[in-house]
Amino acid sequence: MNKLFAVLVAVTFGLGSVSVFAADPASTDAAKTEVKADAKADKAKAAADARAEKAKAAADAKAEKAKAAADAKAEKAKAAADTNK
Repeated sequence: MNKLFAVLVAVTFGLGSVSVFAADPASTDAAKTEVKADAKADKAKAAADARAEKAKAAADAKAEKAKAAADAKAEKAKAAADTNK
């Protein structure tokens, strides 16, 4: 009877230990997956921010060029008006 009880305790302990070891990698994998997802989201956000900044710089340059052209045209028209006086 004692041997049976000892075997039962040993098997229970063994199964409990195996289940604990089996559960550890799963939780670690979930944490790694979450960290990877966060890193991927951060990378995507940084790329989107960079694209937005580049588009803003291009729009600003285009607006500056258009303003310079309009100023030159206005200056030319003013000069022509002054000449006709």
